[in-house]
Amino acid sequence: MPNIVLLIISIIGVSLTLLFREQNLFLFFFGLCMLLMTLLTFLIKKFASKLYLPFIVISGAGLFLFSRLDFHPNMVSIVFVEPNGYSAFFLAGEQEFPPNTILPDLPLKKESPIQIAFQKQPSLSGADFILLDMQDSELTMDLIWSWTTKANHFNERVNINFSSPMKELIVKSEDNSSNLIGKVLVNDEALNWTESKNGLHYFSFVSEEKTIDNIQITETTHIKPHSIKELETSFTAIYVIESEPAPIFLNNISLTKNFSRLNQIIPFYKWDAASILTDFNAGNGYLELRGEGILLTPETDRLNLTLLQSPSVILESGLLKLRPYIMAVYGLISLLSLTAFSITALFLNQYFETIKQKSKQVWSWGQNFIVSQPTTYRIHRITPFKILFSIFLLLSWFLFIKFSVSFHFMVIAFMLSIILVYYIASDIEFKK
Repeated sequence: MPNIVLLIISIIGVSLTLLFREQNLFLFFFGLCMLLMTLLTFLIKKFASKLYLPFIVISGAGLFLFSRLDFHPNMVSIVFVEPNGYSAFFLAGEQEFPPNTILPDLPLKKESPIQIAFQKQPSLSGADFILLDMQDSELTMDLIWSWTTKANHFNERVNINFSSPMKELIVKSEDNSSNLIGKVLVNDEALNWTESKNGLHYFSFVSEEKTIDNIQITETTHIKPHSIKELETSFTAIYVIESEPAPIFLNNISLTKNFSRLNQIIPFYKWDAASILTDFNAGNGYLELRGEGILLTPETDRLNLTLLQSPSVILESGLLKLRPYIMAVYGLISLLSLTAFSITALFLNQYFETIKQKSKQVWSWGQNFIVSQPTTYRIHRITPFKILFSIFLLLSWFLFIKFSVSFHFMVIAFMLSIILVYYIASDIEFKK
């Protein structure tokens, strides 16, 4: 390669290195590779100049592929000390995701707030109730559903107990249910209806009770069933809110990047107890620092933690912490490219003549073998089925690779493919 070309490329490399040291790591390390590879070419000489451009392209391709990796977080992890009957999930727009789930898109690139919700688990479900009575009128039907304590293995009655007096009972109806929730009795005492909204029906307790022995719920339906076997509750869950709800005890909340195909998880950003207290606002509750954890005391069946900072601040801070590791990988790719270039060039400088002689011998042997064989062959015992089967096999492998089928499945498919190829080619003959 002419020295003027090497000089121009080295100037480009120096320019990229100086201009993009902070802004673009891909261009910075690519320029550094170009510069160092030019210096190695002048030192090694001979075959180094012939390998120069191919290795520049290879190193650039490796650096570019790494630069395309997305290091934005895609998973939320929450470490509980004591959940106390609450489960957590992450809110991404209108979608809800449980912790440790790989998310399609965390809203860190947008200005939408980051929210983590803690939802109280139901004390009972609709399936726990049995039909106690039904009262039929001309237009409607009243269904009375009942739940009562059951005996355990020791023939003891098992109640639902709470640490503080019960304040409110919430009945959750099915979506788009037209049934009306009427009278609710707990321990044979009627509760006061408060309000109904969004499929939730709120009832307040009259007396200070800490234990539930039995519940009766009356619902009114306008659709009369053909058989009693068709009757099911229109409500799906029963929530009980205490006057002093047991607090949720958290240790930390963290954002991570999960490379599922590589089975690697990289920490991105972490809030310990103290930073949760300062960085988040609690809706429908309040926060309190307790030792190495934080207490979240909800006032209703749901508590929302909303991040006070802009998501872009979290994104910038997390990427800044990852920068040294990203630079280390860029450096490793560059070092491998330079090492491979140097070893290949030195090897060819030393052994090229030997390789050339060996290749000539192999080429001569191949030519003599072809000349000594008959020139006309016909393929026998190949059927249309085998041709179609071969095409199907190739298409299957194309789909496996395109849609990134799991590694274990690929190994099994490869073994099966060997058997199928043997079946296809076993009877094929080449005859003159």
